[in-house]
Amino acid sequence: MTLSEQKTSDLYYYYLENGFKNSVISIVNSLGISNKTFFNRYGNKNNSIRLAFKYWFKVLENRWFEIQKHCNNAIEELVMFMYTTKKTMTDEHYYYGFIQQDRKFLEDETFFKNTLISILDRGKQKFYIHDTLDVDTYSDFLLNNLFLIDVDEEKRPEMLKYVLYAALTERGMEILDETPFGNH
Repeated sequence: MTLSEQKTSDLYYYYLENGFKNSVISIVNSLGISNKTFFNRYGNKNNSIRLAFKYWFKVLENRWFEIQKHCNNAIEELVMFMYTTKKTMTDEHYYYGFIQQDRKFLEDETFFKNTLISILDRGKQKFYIHDTLDVDTYSDFLLNNLFLIDVDEEKRPEMLKYVLYAALTERGMEILDETPFGNH
């Protein structure tokens, strides 16, 4: 990791642990840098937040690519994406909560939606997802309601079937049932 990447990583972890409401003085004290260094490096607090978000999206992409390697099909990818995104919403709530409040940080980075659309499109190609499904609308539905979906171990099979029923073909439902996520 380069020195610049390390500085961005430190900033990312600061916001991950403390959120975005602290003053620049709190940030510089925690990072062990001066005000002058902070403003020379980032310009202002909003730019520092943007930089931390770019880093966060890169972390999410790397995390997802690592998980995706172990998925056997688009249905497993869809379930794992839902599970890991829900976990991200919980574990990295400062970032996820901030983008829910301030959508401008999603203008440049549409990781969540683009990834979900890509999975759904691959599922359509394999006839696991209905070819008439509007993947743009369905991805919006899932992302806007994912926090409400209970992916608890005990309830997972029924909840997944309920949420995915509208999207999955009969073959898609069979594959869901064959996965460790979709059966009891």
